[in-house]
Amino acid sequence: MTILTSFFSFLIVFSAMVFVHEFGHYIVGKLAGVRVREFGFGLPLGAEKPPSERPLTWMFWKDKSGTAYTWNLIPFGGFVNLGENDPNDPTSLANFPKRVRLATLLAGPLMNVVAAFVIFVATAMLGYPQVIWGIGIGEVVEGSPAAAIGLQANDIILGINDLSFTPSEDVDYVYNTLIKQMVDYTAENPGRTLTVQVQRGIGQDAQQFEIEIVPQPDQEGKGKMGVLISPVPVRVRRVHASLWEGIQYGVAEIVYVVRTTISLPVQVIQGLVSPAVARPVGPVGIARMTGDATQQSIDTGWAFPILNLAGLLNVAIAITNLLPIPALDGGRIVFILLEAIRGKPVPPEKEGLVHGIGLMVLLLLFVLITVQDIFMKMPEMFNWADYLY
Repeated sequence: MTILTSFFSFLIVFSAMVFVHEFGHYIVGKLAGVRVREFGFGLPLGAEKPPSERPLTWMFWKDKSGTAYTWNLIPFGGFVNLGENDPNDPTSLANFPKRVRLATLLAGPLMNVVAAFVIFVATAMLGYPQVIWGIGIGEVVEGSPAAAIGLQANDIILGINDLSFTPSEDVDYVYNTLIKQMVDYTAENPGRTLTVQVQRGIGQDAQQFEIEIVPQPDQEGKGKMGVLISPVPVRVRRVHASLWEGIQYGVAEIVYVVRTTISLPVQVIQGLVSPAVARPVGPVGIARMTGDATQQSIDTGWAFPILNLAGLLNVAIAITNLLPIPALDGGRIVFILLEAIRGKPVPPEKEGLVHGIGLMVLLLLFVLITVQDIFMKMPEMFNWADYLY
């Protein structure tokens, strides 16, 4: 992976993702009659000023309704100026009914979800992975029979004696049937020499060999090898979906990402997921991820790695923007709900102050996450090339 690959793949994926988000706000605002003051590509210096008064901003078109379309200094993403905090202009979003403001704010995240759905459908039709699962060793207990004969973490167990553990695309079958067969067979043979078929490594260079082990009895007299086992991916098949199957795949992926994202904090607290894996990433981290995914797509000739990541990022930005944090869409929605409860809006200057403070906090968080992305190692992405054989 090169720096240029990371930069240009990030530029395309991130900018498209933000553009789709802002276009959602733009089109709903336009249809509702809101005066859209500016649709900007890239981020400007001094967004509160008109385009003509900003440095390094180029206005390339202005439509009949007065919307300025601009290119701006920082070539990432974009923005839409709907006059959210300008109650003095009757055509600004601030003076429209609550339902219009709510619909306009929700349109951005919704457009990202729609984009993710389209991407996932296309991904499925172009070829998505069907993972083949086997029995893998997660950990070898020190001083155990497994450690004595040289079994290692990440080894794959293919069989014991005449009992074969054929990998399957059904992970539940591997967990509930194959792993249970292995555990039961080992438990029934304490002190007996067993021949274990092992695969070490993945892909064309994987080695397969046989090794003998003598399970030691535990306190209940059941044989134990001294390994922790679980289903692991051993191979990947490309599957091309029909349009209807692609639609089902797209819906399932969005539901899975939303459910996983919501449950992630609980899983971290319970110790089921490492904080290092669950940590947020900023533009630098996303650039590394998109660069890695792009390189994998190039190496495998398979669009799935980069398309799948683009879909995931669109769902992620939708969820993030709906969080009830000032300066984000979710924070603005909170003020609309407060207005509905109170029967009158929060004074614009107070709401503007809250959003301003929220923006400063977000910028500080942005800097901290960027520093973290630069100096901390990113979790390794799944290497699809190793499993396509």
